[in-house]
Amino acid sequence: KMVARVIALVALFSTATTAFSPTRTASMRRSTVSMEASRRDFVSAISVAAGVSAVGFGPTAASAATEGVTKNGVQYRIIKEGKGEKARLGDLAGVRFKCAYKGVVFDDILEAPEPYFMRVTPVGEGPLIKGIYDVLPDMKVGEQRQMIVPGAMAFGEKGRPPSPGKPRIPPNADIDYILELSALPGKEQELIDLMDEE
Repeated sequence: KMVARVIALVALFSTATTAFSPTRTASMRRSTVSMEASRRDFVSAISVAAGVSAVGFGPTAASAATEGVTKNGVQYRIIKEGKGEKARLGDLAGVRFKCAYKGVVFDDILEAPEPYFMRVTPVGEGPLIKGIYDVLPDMKVGEQRQMIVPGAMAFGEKGRPPSPGKPRIPPNADIDYILELSALPGKEQELIDLMDEE
C-alpha cells in the first residue's frame, strides 16, 4: 500500500508544473521558491518522507535525521541546521518564510530585515497556516526547513482568494514552503549572557 502511494506521488510530481519542475519560463524561475531540486532529489525526498527507498523500497537511513513527515502530513527537509534553543508552546518566536503555489511565490519574507513575530500555539490556534505550528515546536533557532504542506494544513477547504500579484489558491492545495525559526526573544544565549553579567 505504501509503495503504491509513493509511486502515485512520484507520477503526480513528475508531470505536474510545480516549484520543482525544470520547464518553467525565465520569469517564473526568478520568482519561484529557492528550494528547487532535481526530479531525482525530489523523488528521493518523497520516498524518504514515506519511509521507503526510491531505489529498493527498503527503509532508508542516510537522511533520516534531516527529512521526515510530521504526524499531520507535513513533509520536510532540514536545509540549514539550527544551533539555538528549541521552540516551545507559549514562546514568542520570530520566523521568516517563503511560500509558493505551483511555482508562483505568494509570500516572501525570507530575506526581510526583521522576522514576523508570533506566539507558538497548538496547531490550528494561531494566525498562520496550521503547517507552521505543526513543525515549529521541533525546530531550533537558526534552522530552516523546506516543506510541502498538505492542503488540510495550509488553506484547507476554503482555499485563498486571489489578490494583487498573488494567485488564487484552490481548496486543499499543497503549498511549497521554506520556514526559518529566526529568533526566540528572551531565549537567545547572547541575551541570557548579558543579563547574567548585570
